[in-house]
Order: sequence, then structure tokens, then C-alpha cells
Amino acid sequence: MKNSKPGITLFLFLQSLLPLGAMAQKAPTLAELIDSALVYDHRFENKQLEIESTKIDQQRLQDAYLPRLDLSGKAGYMLSAFDLATPGFTVPALHLGLPAGENRYTLSSGIVSVGANASALIYSGGKVTNLKKAVGEKVKAQTVMLEKDRQEIISQMLIAYDQLALLKEVRLVLREGEKRLAENKRTADKAFSYGLITAYERQKITLAQAQLDARIKEYEGKRGLVLLQLHSLTSIDTTRLALLDADLEAYQSVEMNSSISNRSELSALESAIKGNQYKVKAATSWWKPKVMASTSVGYFGLLGGHLSSRDPMLISGQRLSQTIPDLNVLPMFSVGLGFKWDIFDGREGIHEVQKAKLELKMAENDKKEAEEKLTLNMAKAKMEYAIANEQLTVKLSAKEIAANAVKQAGSEFREGLIKPAQLLEAESDLQNASLELAQAVFNQRRAAAELLKASGSLTPAAFK
Repeated sequence: MKNSKPGITLFLFLQSLLPLGAMAQKAPTLAELIDSALVYDHRFENKQLEIESTKIDQQRLQDAYLPRLDLSGKAGYMLSAFDLATPGFTVPALHLGLPAGENRYTLSSGIVSVGANASALIYSGGKVTNLKKAVGEKVKAQTVMLEKDRQEIISQMLIAYDQLALLKEVRLVLREGEKRLAENKRTADKAFSYGLITAYERQKITLAQAQLDARIKEYEGKRGLVLLQLHSLTSIDTTRLALLDADLEAYQSVEMNSSISNRSELSALESAIKGNQYKVKAATSWWKPKVMASTSVGYFGLLGGHLSSRDPMLISGQRLSQTIPDLNVLPMFSVGLGFKWDIFDGREGIHEVQKAKLELKMAENDKKEAEEKLTLNMAKAKMEYAIANEQLTVKLSAKEIAANAVKQAGSEFREGLIKPAQLLEAESDLQNASLELAQAVFNQRRAAAELLKASGSLTPAAFK
């Protein structure tokens, strides 16, 4: 290619300007890429936080039997008015008679009360215990489902990683094409100088060179996009990612395991079924009595009391205005046990049991549906893997045929037996066959990854 030496010189000059630390950087391994993606993936992190939130609910139920203690106080002012009627009566022996009367009295006083109360649940009828077990099963299901999300992230990373390897293979194919095209151009120039080919035929090689340059530019753009994608997934600096140099090789050791027992979805649904069974047990305990213990100590006081009347009193002939002595009650202490027994709750407990049983049946149906879909997905993955291996064999044979054809065409072109167009056609066939082979290897690795994922066995170690 033209300008290749100046391009190399510029590259070496820019490299010399980089700090030593940057030059000493190493390309990240596949394991590092996956670990970084697991740390950087926000959805994966949120699902871990959801597990922590569920654990808090579990701890809340576990703390249901802990005593509750509260301290309260109140201060206020009381003002009350009441009417009091007295009947008339006489005492003949004393010649004393009192007429009937009615008076209105006003009572005022300050009120102060302080109290401390403690209570504790002793027996919940088994509801709290079963709900705590149900939440525990939910934690198990959420934890198991993390494996599914982890394998999805691994799959995404493998696709991007293999895309870089595919692009590397494309670049190798293009370089081989450059070498053959340069050699054929020298042959064409010599043939043109001898008048063996026309200027039009010579121009076709120049056109092929321009088309090859365009494909190289396309390769560079695609590689840059893949590096940006890896950066967005892992947050690893693109300067390190650019050092990745993975080889594209067919994956040979996938075990044709048709079992789906390792799928995290099935384990999660099994935990969901157990959790709903505990919910049914919790709901059926609605009729059992709940027992609590409680104790309290407090103080009550009436301070600054005053009693007055609207009208004069019959005996004294004066209005009543009397200060009432302070009243202090301390301690006000109580301790005891209490229970609540719902004999009839308006069928609320029965409806709760019915709903819990329906949710249990739905969880069982979800598991059956998941088993059917996962079994079908396993069959599909096995078939696609087998087809990918067959395609790989076909593409490998096609490349060998195309390579032999190019070798034969090159020999005949140098001997003047064929035209440049025929040679370029053979070159194009080889290039296409080589690219199709690389794509077939990529597809085979994708099919292998999907097969491992279908059985729940996709790990970074499987692709080392």
C-alpha cells in the first residue's frame, strides 16, 4: 500500500511520546473483562441490592418477637363545669328545713401523666415463622437467578471478544490479499510493457487495490466500534482494550449434555414453590390465638386544682371557691398476658388462604412452563451447534478449493494463459471463502456458547 512507511513512522513517533507506564500496559484477559463487566453492570448491581432489601424483610420478621418499649408523656389543663341539684328536706325535731336548690360548679386543674410501656409477641399462631421461611426461599430464588444474569453478561462479553478475534482474522485475510495483489500488479505491469494486456485490463488491478483499501478502512472502523462497546461494558480504558489480540479458533470440546437441571430458573422456581407453600401455612394460621405479654409503669397527677360555684352555698351563703389538694398517683404499675382469638373475621382469613393457594398453583405452573421452554431451547441449541459444525466443515473445504484455484490462476496468469480479470475473480473467491470461513468459526463459537448457556454451564473457563 502507498504511504505505509510514513504511517509506520508516525505510529512509532506517537508511541515514543507515550509515558512508560502506558507502554507497559498489558491487554486485559477474558476473565478480567468478565469480572469488570459484572462489577460495572448496573442492572446486575441492582439485583444484588434487591437481595439485600429482601434480607431486611427477613430480618424484620425475625425481630417480630423482640420486645417493644415506648415512653410517653402528657401535660395539659382541665376545665369542667357541671350542674348539681339538691332536693329540699326538713328535720322536724330540729325545726330545720332546707329548700331545694340548684348550683353550677366549675372544676379546673392541671394534668400531668408519664408512662413507660413494654410489650412482646409470644405466640403468633405460626404465622411469623412461616412467613420468615417464605422470605428465606425468596432470597434463595433471587440469589440463584443472579447466575442467569451472570451468564448473560458472560455471553455478551464473549460475543464482543470473539468479534475482535473475527476482525483480526479479517485483517489477516486482507493482508494476504494485499501481498498477492502487489505481486500480481508487478506481473501485470510487466505484461503491459510487453503489450500482452491492455490498459483496461491493467486498470482492473488498480481498481481491485482501491476496493481492498476500502475494506481495510471498514475493518478499522468496525474494530473501533467493538472497542468502544467493550469500554462501555467494562469501563476499562480503550488504550488497554486496543492491545487485545485474541485468536479465532473453533470450539471443539462442548459436551452434548441435554440436561437442563443446572438452569438457575428451575432452582429459582423451586424456591418460589416452597416459599408459596410456607405462605399457605402462614395464611391457614389465621384462626389460631395470638399471645402477647405487656407491662407498664406510669405516673398521674392533678396539680393546682380549684373548685368554684356560680351561686352562693345554702349553708354559708357565699360562693364556693376552694383549692383542691394535689393528687399524685405513683407508681401506676401493670403486668400481664393478653391474647387475641379471631373467631370470625368476616372470612378475611379464608380469602387469604385461597389467594395463597392460587399463588402456589401459579408457581407450579410457571415451573412446568419453564421446563418445557428450556427443554425446547436445549434442543434448538443442540441443532444449531450441529449445523454450525457442518457449516464449518463446508467452509473449510471451500477455502481449500479457492486457495488451490488462486494458486493455479496465478501460475497461468504469469504464463499468459488467462486474463487479469480471471485472476482477480479467483482472488476474490479466495478472499470471500476465507472471510466466510472466519464467520463460520465465529458462528460455531456462538452456537457453542448458546449450548453451554442452555444447560446452565456457561463459564469463562469453558472458553479458555
